Amino acid sequence: MKKLDFLVHAFKIKCLYKVSDSALTEFLLLFKSIFPKGETLPKSFYLARKLISDLGLNYEKIDACPNDCMIYWKDRDSFLCCPDCGESRYKNNKSPNSTGKECKVPQKVLRYFPLAPRLQRLYMNHQTSKEMTWHATDRPMDGVMRHPADSPSWKHLDNNFPMFSNEIRNVRLGLASDGFNPFGNMSNAHSTWPVVLSVYNLAPWLCMKRPYLILSLLIPGPRGPGKDIDVYLEPLVDELKKLWEVGITSYDAYRKQQFTLRAAILWTISDFSAYAMLSGWSTKGKLACPNCNHGTCSS
Repeated sequence: MKKLDFLVHAFKIKCLYKVSDSALTEFLLLFKSIFPKGETLPKSFYLARKLISDLGLNYEKIDACPNDCMIYWKDRDSFLCCPDCGESRYKNNKSPNSTGKECKVPQKVLRYFPLAPRLQRLYMNHQTSKEMTWHATDRPMDGVMRHPADSPSWKHLDNNFPMFSNEIRNVRLGLASDGFNPFGNMSNAHSTWPVVLSVYNLAPWLCMKRPYLILSLLIPGPRGPGKDIDVYLEPLVDELKKLWEVGITSYDAYRKQQFTLRAAILWTISDFSAYAMLSGWSTKGKLACPNCNHGTCSS
């Protein structure tokens, strides 16, 4: 096993079984003492994480207003309080850190996982790169709907935007979101909202597998974002616009060539209450049904 494979497996075990940072450091030291001389394993969790970070698995921490008014991002990055509600960006924490300086702790933090490098990695693996064109090269064309590529939505995108559809390596995505309690304690009312992207270029037996589901945003609790979810979607929407309009230069390991990778969102996946949040359509009242509209039956 190569060093990188070993560390990835070690980090997987750490996440699955909630192994502490110091415990992982002790395990690394134990393995270093067991392995033959000349091994190159890092001797601490810090050094291992530094090595793993080169894989592009990093994420961005973006401070947010605790009342979901805005995120401190781009031109608002230097704000110290929310211009809408006046709430402070930081907690009232006057205790100094290890350097003697005052420690500023944000009241709310959004985790954003950049999409472009994760899409690029799909084409850096020889086998996955080949699978990413299954929808165009290997899909049966018999009129049976067995894959999203057989749907009217996919065909509508292809017909209206031929510059996008002509490159079969361009990525079609679905956006899914819902709230969950990360603590597993139903007596504690807490709702964290992950935003997950699914890759539909792949065959139906692959596109819903865990390795190909991309976590894009982690919206913090303790309550759900409600109608203000668009505040937290801003970084993702901004990147999706760039991937649609400009694209990003990527390398295809299967065809051994560079190409301009673009991406598009086909649809959203959610329950009925989250549908209102993601689409802006009210799912309450006399026009609750987005399909029936004015024909909604009250009985």
